[in-house]
Amino acid sequence: MFDPENGRLAIGRGRVAVMFAHYNYFGTSGNHTGDTFISVDLETCAVPLQTDIKLGWSWGASHSLYQQLYYDGSKFVSAALGDANPQNILFSVVYLNGSTNILTNEKLLNGDIPGLGNGKSSGRLGGLVKLTPDLFLTTYSRFKSTGTNTQNDKPELGIVSFNNTLNRIKTRALTNDNNVNTIKTAKFGNRLIIGYALTNQTHSANGYLPQVSSPDTDTMYVMVVTPSTAIVSGPIEVANFSISPSDDWETLSDGRVVWTYVGEDNVLRLWSITGEPDPNSNEFYGDPPSEVNEPVPAPDPPSSTTNLTVYPIFTLICSLFVILLN
Repeated sequence: MFDPENGRLAIGRGRVAVMFAHYNYFGTSGNHTGDTFISVDLETCAVPLQTDIKLGWSWGASHSLYQQLYYDGSKFVSAALGDANPQNILFSVVYLNGSTNILTNEKLLNGDIPGLGNGKSSGRLGGLVKLTPDLFLTTYSRFKSTGTNTQNDKPELGIVSFNNTLNRIKTRALTNDNNVNTIKTAKFGNRLIIGYALTNQTHSANGYLPQVSSPDTDTMYVMVVTPSTAIVSGPIEVANFSISPSDDWETLSDGRVVWTYVGEDNVLRLWSITGEPDPNSNEFYGDPPSEVNEPVPAPDPPSSTTNLTVYPIFTLICSLFVILLN
């Protein structure tokens, strides 16, 4: 195992769970990438060579382009977008009951999300949210495209709901856009808020888009859906609104949905959406996305209330642990 790439972490049952993509060397077959899931004890995770490590799997989706990881109070639920094995989203449930028990399903979505097996996928993975004790929802998009022995003729921004045992409840296309390049999802009251970017970048000959998102090429939209996936607000275009492909939206205890964004000035900014759902209105409720005018927790005192210098990744991870534990 070498060259770790992107990943996600979650904390539950006194353990830190980590799901991340990395490279392995397979001899004459060369180097390939996939994802691994491990968990370590929360109290001793900083101790070198600590032995309380539980392995969920050593090779999951490949390549594992995007990951989501969620702890719901009893188990970890994950999703990973693959570009070869599978050319789809691989969902998993991990129970840590002394030993590690795992459920997997790569067929929650009908059809394929074509990929080329070289780091390119015609799909995107949004957030993973739990709305009720037995209801999870995940957003995704896929372009009209061809892959390795696969094809998709129906572009869409969609949503799939499923239960605790990875049985599909419902799949629905929310739009038929062919250029949804970034998606974020979070719990918003008792509903789901979805932010996404429509890009004006050009598709390749077989239907793929660059996996980057920029205010220069993207237009941002927001919509709100019910647990049954009905759209109750939007899509609404939002100006001066930026989301990063690599970061998630999080719902705070006060109901705000917050996320970070690093602009071209290499400054980390915290943004938020506030407001309460209004079942009698089809308009977007709450304040529009805006920078947060309050101090942002940081390893060192920030230079202003909204701007925070970007620190090395290990410093930021340590700071996140401190914030979560407090």
